[in-house]
Amino acid sequence: AVCNRVTHAQSLKEAIQNIQAQSESPKREILLLTSRFRLKDRKDALEKVAAFEEARKKGQPHSGLILISTQVIEAGFDVSAARLWTEAAPWTSFVQRLGRLNRDGKLNGDAKAFVFEVPAQQRDSVPYDEEDLETGKEIVSALKELCAEKPDLPARQTFAELKEKLNIAKRIHQALEPKPEPFPRASDVHGLFSTEPDVFGGFTDISPWVRNIEAYADMTVFWRKFDPDKEDPNSGEGQGLQRDELCPVSVWRLRQFLKDSRKAWFWEPKKKRWELMRPADLCPGMTLMLPAACGGYETALGWTGDPRSKIDEDIPTPGPFEDREYEDRESITGNWIYLETHLSDTRNAAERISASLNLGESASKCLLRAAELHDIGKSLDRWQGKLPCPRPKENELYAKFPDELVVNVTKLSDKARRECLKRIQNDQNQTIFKTELRTVAESINLHVQIFLRPSRSTMDELCEITGERPKIKPFRPGFRHGVASALAMWRQYYRNEPSLDFPALAIYMVAAHHGKVRTVLGANPHVAEPNVCGIPIDDSTALPWNPAWTLDFEAANDGASGEFDADGTFIFKAPGWSGLVADLLGGWEKNAPKRTCGAVAENEPHSLGPFALAYFETLLRAADGRSSAQPSQMLKHG
Repeated sequence: AVCNRVTHAQSLKEAIQNIQAQSESPKREILLLTSRFRLKDRKDALEKVAAFEEARKKGQPHSGLILISTQVIEAGFDVSAARLWTEAAPWTSFVQRLGRLNRDGKLNGDAKAFVFEVPAQQRDSVPYDEEDLETGKEIVSALKELCAEKPDLPARQTFAELKEKLNIAKRIHQALEPKPEPFPRASDVHGLFSTEPDVFGGFTDISPWVRNIEAYADMTVFWRKFDPDKEDPNSGEGQGLQRDELCPVSVWRLRQFLKDSRKAWFWEPKKKRWELMRPADLCPGMTLMLPAACGGYETALGWTGDPRSKIDEDIPTPGPFEDREYEDRESITGNWIYLETHLSDTRNAAERISASLNLGESASKCLLRAAELHDIGKSLDRWQGKLPCPRPKENELYAKFPDELVVNVTKLSDKARRECLKRIQNDQNQTIFKTELRTVAESINLHVQIFLRPSRSTMDELCEITGERPKIKPFRPGFRHGVASALAMWRQYYRNEPSLDFPALAIYMVAAHHGKVRTVLGANPHVAEPNVCGIPIDDSTALPWNPAWTLDFEAANDGASGEFDADGTFIFKAPGWSGLVADLLGGWEKNAPKRTCGAVAENEPHSLGPFALAYFETLLRAADGRSSAQPSQMLKHG
C-alpha cells in the first residue's frame, strides 16, 4: 500500500495491526517504509523485504507480507506484489507504483490494483498539486475502463492504447510535461556546482528544484540519554554521532515538536561543545541532538513527533559530535592493499572506461593521469599513522585496509573473551585478519581487524556478553587526502612546469574525486594551526610516495600567488584554486568567453561547464570504486 504522506502511512499501519489483532486469520508481518526512519531502522526493513522476496521467488512457504510505504518505493525498489493499493497520485507516480505490482510476471490474471482516497477533511495535496492529482485520477479512470474492456491485454499494449484514446491523450501529455517553474537558470546551476558550506556555515539551497516528501526542507536529528533539566550534555564522555542514527525531519515539524518546552542541541564547531538551539533558529541541513526522554520516534513507525513514542533500545549518553566531514570511510574495504597496487589498479580501470566510452586522446590523458595520482596524498604520515595496527608490513604505504571492531572486555573472563571472538568468527562472510588485546587506561579492549562489519544480531550478542555495545573504530585522519594529492600536483604543474606531465583538469579531478571539494579549498576548524582542508601549512611538506613532490599551499589563495620586486612590481607565480575552477567551468552566460583567468593552458580542456566537469569526476570515481572492489593483490597478516 502506497500513501502520499508519512502520517497516512503510519495511520494505515496501525489500523491494519489493530484489525489483525482482532482477527483469527493467519497473521502477516507488516512493515513500514518511509523517508522518516533512522538509517539503521530503514535498512532493517529493506533487508526484511529483500529476504521475503528471495524466499518467495524460490517458492518457499510464507504467510505473506504487508508493506506500507510512501513515495520512496517508486524508484529503485525491486519488489513484486500480488496486490497494490495506492492513494490517488499524479499519473507519473501512479505508473511507478504500478511497476511494483506483478513485477516478475508470475501472477498474470491474478494481480490486482486498487486506488483509494483519504477523507476530504484529512486530505492535504502536499507534496502534489491538486491539479496533478485530478489529472492522475482521470487517466486512472480511463485505464480502469480499458482493463475491464480488455482484461487479457498485456501492460505495454494497454498503455499504448490508452495514449490513443482521444479524450485522454491530451491529459497524459499534460501529466508528462515538466513544470514551467521552478526552473534553474544557468547561473543557478553554476551555483549548485559548489558542495562546500558558505561563509555563514550554510549550503546552497536546492529545495526549489527538488520535490520533497514534506512541505519544507529537511534537518536530521538523533537521540542521546540525559536529563536536559539537570545534566549538561558536554559533561559526559559518551558516544559520538554515528551515521546510521540520523533521522530526517522537516523543519516545520521539528519546530512544532520543540514548541512545548522541549529542547534540542547543535554542535558549535568553534567552541567544540553542544549549544542549546532555539526553534526559531532552525535551518535546513542542520543536525540536532535530542534527549531520548523527549521521544518523537518509534523503531517500527519512524518519526512521529509524539512525545509518547520512544526508541526501544539502549540509547548512549552524549559525546562529542565527531567530525564526519573528515572521515575517510571509502578507504575501508576490508583488505590491506598497497598504495602502489591501488594506483595501478585504478589506472587500469580508467583505461577500460576510457576505451569503452571512446573518450579521445585529450580526455583520456586527463582521466588516466588523475587515476594514477589520485591517492598519493594518502602517503602522508598523518594518514598512514592512523591506520589499524599491526599491519602486514610496517614500512609499506597502504591505500585500503580492514575495519576495526573494538569490544570492551575489561570485566570478562578468558572464556568469555574467547566466546566474543567465536561470535565474530561465526558471523556470515566474516574474515578476521588480526585480533589483539590492548590496555587503554583502566580498560582492556579486544581489537579485531575484520573484512565485513558484523551483522546487527552479532553486535547484539556481543553487547549481551560484555554489557556494552561494541564499536566500529572510525577512521578520521582529519584531512582530505585528495586535496593533499592535488596540492602536490599543483607544484609540479605551476612551478616545475616545463614538461606539463598532466593537464590542469587532472588536478581538479584528483581534488574532487570524493565530491567533498569543488570550488573552495577551505580550512578544517578542528585543526589548531593554519591549514588547507586539514593539512597544516608547511611548504616543506613532502610526499613519502615521492619525496621530490612537495605540497604547494599557495594554491588555496584567492586570486593569485606571487611577490613584489624591488620596484614594487607584482611578479605573478601561479593562479589560485578559484582561478583553476573558473577556467574549467567557464562562464554561465550565453556565448561566454572561453577563458577567464588564464589558469589553464590554451591547448588543454577548459570551459567545460558544470555537467561535463561533474561527468569527469564521476569517471574517476567509477575507476576508483572498481579498483577498490576488485584489487589485483590483497594482503593478509603473516
